[in-house]
Amino acid sequence: MSSNNRLHYLDGIRGWAATIVVFGHTMGGVIAIDAPNFVNHQWMSFFTNAHLAVLVFFVSGYVLSVSQIYSSKRNTAVSTVARLFRLALPILFVSLVAYIMMRLNLFFNVQAATNDISKSWLGTFFRF
Repeated sequence: MSSNNRLHYLDGIRGWAATIVVFGHTMGGVIAIDAPNFVNHQWMSFFTNAHLAVLVFFVSGYVLSVSQIYSSKRNTAVSTVARLFRLALPILFVSLVAYIMMRLNLFFNVQAATNDISKSWLGTFFRF
């Protein structure tokens, strides 16, 4: 396999998986508080099964990296360092924005945690 041979449909599957993970957390942690019967419908399990979506996300990530593994110009150390810097910059930026928002008291998760279920998880974020 050539490293230029990217399987674009796997990018779509990874996008679906990431969306399902976000939607699953939203359904389980926010919508389920006010509408538990809606979330527990069997037809909703496809949209809220974040465990399956995480597995699909990681497997498709492995498949996308196979081209690098079997490449004749394989240089795993360079690829790893390049990926580290490519991922570290967005993480640093988001962490900085979250820190600034926290220092300016712009998080309202404690006030939003109105019942016992949401207090156990939503009320615990960004309380340093």
